[in-house]
Amino acid sequence: MHKVSVIIPVYNVEKYICECLESVMAQTLSTGIECILVDDRGNDASMEAARKCIAGYSGPIKFQLVVRAENGGLSAARNTGINNAKGEYVYFLDSDDIITPDCLNLLVERASEYPDAEIVCGDFQTFPQKDVHKLISLQGKNFPESSFDKSWIRSVFLSSFPVIAWNKLIRTDFIRRNNLYFREGILHEDDHWHAQAYRHVSGLAFVNKVTYLYRMRPGSITMSDGVEERRLENMTLIFSEMFAKEVEWDKPWSDWILKSVGSLRYIGNKANIKEKAEHCVSQLLPTVYKNQSAPFILRLLFKYYFHNGVIFSSRLFYKLYAIYWKYKG
Repeated sequence: MHKVSVIIPVYNVEKYICECLESVMAQTLSTGIECILVDDRGNDASMEAARKCIAGYSGPIKFQLVVRAENGGLSAARNTGINNAKGEYVYFLDSDDIITPDCLNLLVERASEYPDAEIVCGDFQTFPQKDVHKLISLQGKNFPESSFDKSWIRSVFLSSFPVIAWNKLIRTDFIRRNNLYFREGILHEDDHWHAQAYRHVSGLAFVNKVTYLYRMRPGSITMSDGVEERRLENMTLIFSEMFAKEVEWDKPWSDWILKSVGSLRYIGNKANIKEKAEHCVSQLLPTVYKNQSAPFILRLLFKYYFHNGVIFSSRLFYKLYAIYWKYKG
């Protein structure tokens, strides 16, 4: 059995795929690695470039090419990789990014020290320009080397723990046992996966070193023009599914709800689609009202109506308040 299955979804990255694969081939961890490339049916020569790159490799890493029947997006490609993985852990690597030579060695060493941790997380750096993304970086967070304290894990998992799927060793049986596959057909699949995992994770470990280099490029999904409206729609879908779950609404979960509604407001304001954001929020909150107490709901309403100036309209505020009385009055 392999120790790590590196899963690389491949879609229209002809220019970058060889650099990505070469970073895998350069790993100092010399045994126990398989690398699964999932062809998501792009329209360039990415897979031809990948095959040429692999053909010149004679090292110990086993490369496997899996061809999907049709394009399904990042989530579908990752799920295909999970279904084909034979490793104890999976490691997601985007095909336009690269990993440091000691990446897998550092993460596997930490996993060996804490075998009950379901997720082992390293740090990352953007390139070619260096930038710090505090929300998804380990920098300045002073996380312990590991934790199995349920209260601590829940206090950070939805707030300051990196939400991205890449640059983490994740136990394969943890994914399969809890059906933690990626929701297909949406943007922000990592947010959806992360919220699902919240109820199941019981152990985390950290490597406070840069092990992953994230490429900043204009053509990527997250940096494409006109993506904000679709982002708003997808986040609304994710939140509606998560809000409707019949789970314990503990403080971290409730705080995440507040943060989530606020993120819709932020996206709407940033992209000048305020009315659409208002509509999304009015769709979401009835689900919140059914699950939460009046003090929490009023806190939510006033927090996001008055916070940093009036973003939503007075019309929306009274509409939401009327819905509140429908469910709580």
